[in-house]
Amino acid sequence: MNLRKILSKVVTTALIVTTVGVVQPAKTYAADISLSSLSVRGTNMWKAGEKFSADFKATANPSNEMECSFALYEGTNTYTQPVYHSRDKQNYKMDKAKTYTLQVYVSFKNDENYFGSVEYAYLNGIYLKDLYTNSGLTDNYFQITEMQGTVYMTKKLTYEPMIEGFVLSDNFLDVGDVSITGPANWKSGDTFDGSKYTATAETGIPLYVYTRLEDTKGTILYDSEEKTTPYKLEKGKEYKRWIFVYVGDGTDFTYTFGDTGKVKVNGVEFDHGSHEGEYTFGPDKYSINIDSLIKYYKTADSICDLPDDLDLGVVSVDGTFDWCDGEKVTLDKFTVKSSEGYKLNKHVRINKGTETVYDSDDSKLSNFTVKEGEKYELTVFVSIDNGDDYEKNNWGYCWIGNVDALLVNGKSIKDYRIIDDSNAIKYTCTFTGGKAKPVEVKKEESKKDQPKVTAKKTQEVKIKAKAKTIKAKKAKKNLKIKKVFTIKGAQGTVSYQINKAKLKKQFKINKKGIITLKKKLKKGTYKVKVKVIVAGNDEYEEFSKVVTVKIKVK
Repeated sequence: MNLRKILSKVVTTALIVTTVGVVQPAKTYAADISLSSLSVRGTNMWKAGEKFSADFKATANPSNEMECSFALYEGTNTYTQPVYHSRDKQNYKMDKAKTYTLQVYVSFKNDENYFGSVEYAYLNGIYLKDLYTNSGLTDNYFQITEMQGTVYMTKKLTYEPMIEGFVLSDNFLDVGDVSITGPANWKSGDTFDGSKYTATAETGIPLYVYTRLEDTKGTILYDSEEKTTPYKLEKGKEYKRWIFVYVGDGTDFTYTFGDTGKVKVNGVEFDHGSHEGEYTFGPDKYSINIDSLIKYYKTADSICDLPDDLDLGVVSVDGTFDWCDGEKVTLDKFTVKSSEGYKLNKHVRINKGTETVYDSDDSKLSNFTVKEGEKYELTVFVSIDNGDDYEKNNWGYCWIGNVDALLVNGKSIKDYRIIDDSNAIKYTCTFTGGKAKPVEVKKEESKKDQPKVTAKKTQEVKIKAKAKTIKAKKAKKNLKIKKVFTIKGAQGTVSYQINKAKLKKQFKINKKGIITLKKKLKKGTYKVKVKVIVAGNDEYEEFSKVVTVKIKVK
């Protein structure tokens, strides 16, 4: 440590333990650094009767590495011996009958750096005035020591009966994790009563809950502040439930939210964001706001929040699992169903040894005919069809939470797995190609009776796929990518399939061609091959083409 820095430390110590002198303007040196702002953040609350401890960190503009120390004084005179100093770490317990002043000392980690000037200084968000230009202040001020090696910030602590302790900030309190509990589901005809919701803070600070129920048009049906009559819920309707949480008991809204940890409603964690199913802060962080869509779900036979993980109940797979020589395998020979009424997707794959000879999602492998005596392995994949609910409610994809049983052609099967991060059910069996079925000989029709067959035309369809870029910040939740495809000249219904099994774990595509990214997708450039199928009609043949969509995740 150089001589100037040592002298600066000496001056700082002298200011702590001696009487008040005349405030001198700081001298200017060539190596001094002028800061537009200096901010210190750290511990904000202390319980009376508990051992005092704290931690502070400083940041500056322009950026420089800083270090902090601090001292606690009884009363407002900071020119006496402190009852606690971070250097000595005394065992001191605060007394609610006393007053205290906190002083934080900030210096550069690099001993060659000194403070030229500080335009704005903040301590836990509190603006501090410069003592040099505002002489006579005893609270809420900062000062650069004469040798310019240290800035010290001074703030009187306030006793807050609500927490039975002292706070540094004048307007916010740290709450830690927030847990909200209350009604989670209702039968049709039950009443929504928001007064039954309560909230607790990890730090013990009292929290006040205000609730509101709206219809999908925004009309208020229930408001706990207005003491409206509890509202009867109906099975066929959708509602938006708002939960607002404030610091305090509802009579005084002095404080806002400081450091906030996890936010949970009935044990379900909500992310901080701007979408439905996430929580936001109100203006100036005076409230935590949570809006959720509630509607009837057959899973619970009740009106409730839209769940992320669905209980599919009993899943039934019906179809042909023994094929004969010459038979062409087609997907329409299989049906899948959930006893809870959820829409499901099906995907069938057949292997001969290690070679895949049929795949319903791959146009190149969709034209397969069974041969007598050959041994095959048939696999059925069942996944949730998120399309309609996802589009309507702007909600993330649902995953398989529970399957009570799997029935294959009515028979209970235990040898199945839930794969791809709870995205699909996988069932595999084997079969041997049987003998060809006898061909039924029909009486030859006269040419007069034979229907006239007209050859269908070949479609000329033009398909273009746009490259898309998604920010990683948004990609932490499932995101929709719209307006990807431009299709001209299509005759018949258009459908889409992701053509590579690996990419199905990361991307989904619905019947409208909207691509959805799975949450927590890593940054990078992805080339997603999508099979576009145009069904055709009485005049035109079916048409299909595989196009590549380039998706860049930042």
